[in-house]
Formats: sequence, structure tokens, C-alpha cells
Amino acid sequence: MKLLAAKGDGFRAWSDAEIEKFEARWPVGSRERLALAILLYTGLRRSDAARLGPQHVHGGVIVLETEKTGTPVAIPILPELAEIIAASPTGARSFITNKSGDPMPKESFGNWFRDACNAAGVTGSAHGLRKAAAAHAANQEGERAPA
Repeated sequence: MKLLAAKGDGFRAWSDAEIEKFEARWPVGSRERLALAILLYTGLRRSDAARLGPQHVHGGVIVLETEKTGTPVAIPILPELAEIIAASPTGARSFITNKSGDPMPKESFGNWFRDACNAAGVTGSAHGLRKAAAAHAANQEGERAPA
């Protein structure tokens, strides 16, 4: 069996400063801030973040089958995410919607989020937030480990 060679490091994780800059531009209650929170506090891919809605929440836990791999996941909703969802305009079928209140296709979501990043002066991507979410989770887990 031949191993495939990696083609680089992939998408760059967002820095804390970039997250803060985005949050400063897009206040709680905006669709853009909701998108950032969903990506950052769940670690979902853009395809799953775009379709995530109330039907996926059961007892404070997000339960869904991922689009890309079909893997079932259960993600506790952190208090920060719950507060932002509650303060934001959401749709009946997806939390993040277009201006008409309809779910966005993943491609449209990606383009729209890129525009929001540009408006905030941030060069990161939705996938870079997935990496930042993983790094934050790992760092928090390390803080809980016994000394």
C-alpha cells in the first residue's frame, strides 16, 4: 500500500486576535456572529453548519449525521453558543439563513462567510475556524487534566 503525500498544512487556524476582530465587527445578534459561533463552538464543517437547525437540538445537545461522512455526532451546546443562538435571528429549518429566512446552500454559505471575514478585515476561512475550534478544545482539555 502506498501512502499519499501531504500537500501542505491545509487551511490556517484562526488566531484569537482574528476571532476578536471578527467579533468586534459583527455583534451578537447578527447572522455573521451566529455563523462564527456555530463554527467555533461546534467544530462543524461549513456544510453541516449551514444546515444546522432547531430540529438537530435535543436536550441541549446537537445531534446530526454529518453530510460529508455520514458520521453521527452529538455536540453539547456550550452556554456561549446557546446565548448567541437565542439573541440571533434564526430560521425554522436552519439557524443561519439568507436574508429571506431560507437555509443557505453550503457554497453560498462559504461565499457569504468569506465576505463577512473580508468586511471584518480577517483573512481566515470557515475551515480555519474548525481548526481553531479543535485547538481551543484541546487546550481546554489540557487545562482540566490533573497536574
